[in-house]
Amino acid sequence: MSIFNEKQIEAMRSGKYICSKCGRVMEFEDEWEDTLVCSCGHNIGLDEYGCEGDEKYENLYSDENDGWDEDNPEGETYDEVCGELEDD
Repeated sequence: MSIFNEKQIEAMRSGKYICSKCGRVMEFEDEWEDTLVCSCGHNIGLDEYGCEGDEKYENLYSDENDGWDEDNPEGETYDEVCGELEDD
């Protein structure tokens, strides 16, 4: 599994970041190269590129990490199971 999404990988290989709003090539805002800006006024952080709208939700909450722990389906903590924090 990569820390980059498909659009980020494609853009890094081609050197072209395409605006999701108008389809033009975006440029970096400054020398830090952490924000992309487009002439249409749209801007986005480089780490969020390709993760807009529904894609952002899917990348953050993928099926791969759904929070389900097979060994602990109730979500109990260690202290709840072992009773180490119980008041006497």
